[in-house]
Amino acid sequence: MKCCNRHLLLTCGIVFLAVLTLAASAAGQSDILTLDQCIEKALNTDLSVIRAESSLKQSEANLLSAYGAFLPTLDLSLTRSLTRNDQTRIFDWAELSFRDSNYTENSHRMSARFEARFTLFDGFGNWTNLASSKASKSAAKYNLSQAQLIAIYNIKTKYFGLLQAQALLEQREKAVERSEELMKISETKFELGSSSKSDVLKAKVRLSEARLNLLTAKNNVATAQGDLNYAIGNDVDNDITVAEYEAADVSLTLDEVTRTAISYNHELLSARENLNAARNNLKYARKNYLPNLSFYASKDWNRSKSDVFPDESWGNAQTFTLAGTVSFNIFNRFSTRRSTGIAKANLRTAEYEVLDTRRDVERQAREAYLNVQLKAKARELADERLESAREDFKLEQEKYTLGAATILDILTAEANLMEAEADKVAKKYDYYLAIARLQTVMGTLE
Repeated sequence: MKCCNRHLLLTCGIVFLAVLTLAASAAGQSDILTLDQCIEKALNTDLSVIRAESSLKQSEANLLSAYGAFLPTLDLSLTRSLTRNDQTRIFDWAELSFRDSNYTENSHRMSARFEARFTLFDGFGNWTNLASSKASKSAAKYNLSQAQLIAIYNIKTKYFGLLQAQALLEQREKAVERSEELMKISETKFELGSSSKSDVLKAKVRLSEARLNLLTAKNNVATAQGDLNYAIGNDVDNDITVAEYEAADVSLTLDEVTRTAISYNHELLSARENLNAARNNLKYARKNYLPNLSFYASKDWNRSKSDVFPDESWGNAQTFTLAGTVSFNIFNRFSTRRSTGIAKANLRTAEYEVLDTRRDVERQAREAYLNVQLKAKARELADERLESAREDFKLEQEKYTLGAATILDILTAEANLMEAEADKVAKKYDYYLAIARLQTVMGTLE
């Protein structure tokens, strides 16, 4: 029985230690975030996106007000009053003189009033204001989409920057391993008398440089983590790791990219809606040249009573009013002409803004497309260069081991390999960023 208890306690202890070990290991691991997770976080915290969302809510409120202009205005008022009249002296007409008095009169009054006002015609002002509000809301929606696109592009920049820093860190760790191996080879050859002390010193210097490069790479990873944490609204000190990402190649032609950008670029779509709003604002400014027709109706209920006649009941009175009004603006000190002139100027600006934005979108689409093609070629070249550098280093390493090459030859080959490795990583994420830029210009939320 005691033996069983001992085995049970031993088993529980082992399980407990295993749980603590796993917990400590999990606590030491950094969070692994995907690109979609980072984008989702950023869209909830990006200040430009939040501002664009607020502008959209304001435009929605303005649109609701524009719809409300077609409805009547209804008012209901209730009044309860007490009037006290105290007189200490009154004029006695019989005696033709003033005499003292303590005359007091209390008057009670209750009233209710319900009125309705409705604009039948205001020079098409309500209709043009509604059309302008709809266009402004659409422009605000496109501005929000554009802000989201820019936020996504910024997140991709930070995300790919961290991926690049992580990849370079791995390469610098491998470079340290290569330098350590070279150090061992040079020391062995020196001990065997097949190399000089100078080779050992050169290998030692290269190892120190590799370790310094490794420290720099670690600092770059920490900096990139802080940049990404800030962009997604996290504490900048969070230790995070991002998952690898593979972007799909662009298979569109330049004409297809340009047509897509002209049709879906949110900045251009917003400019078109602003132009539509400006046209309707001009029509709204001209409404005062036409007559205004309105309708008014009210109903009043009044009850009153005075203490002078205490036996009398409350007096009741009702009044109903129905009226229609037609008004013409004859002269308003050039106010209509002023508002019309401003609206015309704004319309002219909006027209040129659409033309300029379209031309700029076409320019950006061409530039982004050509940049993608260039980065794709540069990436292919970097792959070929890395393959060549690896073969050169392997060959020089074998030759140095056999004594057919100097240490300068292998150090040169190793430096070329490090440069080719870093160039491959840089060209990969330069290509990904070029694709992200192209998607932003095209107006796709990919």
